[in-house]
Amino acid sequence: MEIEICSPDGLKASEVKTITAIGNSFRDTWRGYASFLVNDGQGSMEIDLLLITHDRFILCEIKDWVGVINSDGRHWTQTFKDGKTRTSSSPVYVKRQHAQRLKSLFDSELVSLWGGFYNVDYAIILSGSSELGNFPDSERKVVFTLDEFLKLNGSLDNYNSMLPKRELDKIFKTGRLKRPNESSQIAIFEKWFKGGKAIKPRHRLADGFLVPDSDEAIFKHPKSFYAEYNGKHYEQAKLEALLRCWDFRQLGSYGMDQKSRARVALRERRVIEYVAAEAPQIQKDYLMSPQHSSIEGEIGEDFIEVYQHSPLIIRLDMYINEIDTPAKKINLIRGILTPFAELHKLGIAHRDISLERLWFDNYSKWLCHNKWLIFDEK
Repeated sequence: MEIEICSPDGLKASEVKTITAIGNSFRDTWRGYASFLVNDGQGSMEIDLLLITHDRFILCEIKDWVGVINSDGRHWTQTFKDGKTRTSSSPVYVKRQHAQRLKSLFDSELVSLWGGFYNVDYAIILSGSSELGNFPDSERKVVFTLDEFLKLNGSLDNYNSMLPKRELDKIFKTGRLKRPNESSQIAIFEKWFKGGKAIKPRHRLADGFLVPDSDEAIFKHPKSFYAEYNGKHYEQAKLEALLRCWDFRQLGSYGMDQKSRARVALRERRVIEYVAAEAPQIQKDYLMSPQHSSIEGEIGEDFIEVYQHSPLIIRLDMYINEIDTPAKKINLIRGILTPFAELHKLGIAHRDISLERLWFDNYSKWLCHNKWLIFDEK
């Protein structure tokens, strides 16, 4: 099946793998569109994947989750191996609303062109290692593992049993309405999809912060292990964060192991949390605030670290050009030495002391540190 990925930068690597698996497995007569936003006047809807089959549209949400998932119908709770939990809005509840809104949009803008209406169903695809616990029947019937979802392409009995029953076959057979995957109907859809105002590009979100395009990196690792960006919050533009986007594929076999990835990607956050517990004022004054809450087992090959900071922060290699007096130079030296001394007292060292790894906050006048904080091994 052909699947058009509209905004490649808006997808995680795990989502790309899932979409590729679906495209390779489903029949050629179906069609798919992935990674885009829909704005219907009620706000933007993030779409992972929209499928056009022989009798309907299917809105798909992909979740690469771990742990045991339980649902009360409005919220999903993940329970991890260490007993910790995380609760979020039910994807079923969210996608049900999105499917209804998408159908309303189709009804108002496409029905007259199609000559009739099509149903928009929805499915949640679990592509990770998560297990389902207690679920209401109303939710369980629309939640599938990837292997389960791929069976949709099997027999007609599979298809009909996995999806809600629709009474449009008679209309299709009489010719009063063409099937949605017929070339003329897809041509109408694509003209609307690519020429209208409702469909927008999608950018990847990391803990609420928009990830800029790859050519906007402010720092790139010499071996392409990661790149860093300045990101703004998608709802509150005044909130800014440093985004460190990893490409663990560049680390070879080491980067393919979950424990190894977690050891690298979570190290700095763990140290900052240690400083916050031992000396909260030092953490507040000198270190950025981690926003990512992922745990070991959730670190994908394109994991993103998120560190919120003051909007007045500037990298030291840029700030140093503004230093034009001896007094400012002396103050800068003090500003560098003081944080290091305080961190050393806590048994913490900084692995990369370079102008590109240090930041100056024009609001607090403190120097901020980031990257490769480690516990002293002594």
